[in-house]
Amino acid sequence: METINMRIKRLRVALHLTQDELASRLHIKRSTIANYENGRNVPVDSVKALIYREFSVSPDWLEYGSGEMFAPNASFDLDTFARNHGATELELRIAKAFFSVDQETRAVFLAQFQRFLAESENEKPQAVTKTPAEMTEDEIHAHALEIERQMLLEKRATEESSASTPGVREA
Repeated sequence: METINMRIKRLRVALHLTQDELASRLHIKRSTIANYENGRNVPVDSVKALIYREFSVSPDWLEYGSGEMFAPNASFDLDTFARNHGATELELRIAKAFFSVDQETRAVFLAQFQRFLAESENEKPQAVTKTPAEMTEDEIHAHALEIERQMLLEKRATEESSASTPGVREA
C-alpha cells in the first residue's frame, strides 16, 4: 500500500522537482524532504497545508491516496500549472499561443504534428481522437513531452548536418 511518504516523492517526481527545489518551494530543508520520502518522518499538518496550497494538491490524495493528485480548481491557471511542471518560458508561450487560436485551427496544427511525427518515426498517422479539453493533465503532459522530444531530435539533426556541411558557419 502506498504511504503518504511515497506520495510525496511521487508528487515531487510528477512536478519534475529535485528534493532541493521542493524544499525551497515549501521553505523547509532538503533533509526534511528526504526524511519524508524515506519514511523516517511524516509531514506535520502545517507542511501538508503548504503542499496543498503551493501545488494545488488534493488533500484526499496526499493523505489517503484517493482521487486525483491535483485538486480540481474552479479556475485553472496555466502559468501556475506550467511552473509546477517545470515548463520553460518558451514552452509556456507556445502553449498560450496554441490555445489562443480556435479549435479548428488547433486541430490542423495537431494533424500536422502527427504527420511530422509519423514521418519521422515511419509510422502511420493516427487520427486526433481527443481535443485538449477532453484530455487528462497526464495525457497533455505526455503529449507535450513527446513533441519536445521530437523537436530536440530535429534540432540535433539540423545541427549535425550544418556542422558536417563545409563552408557553413554557426551564427
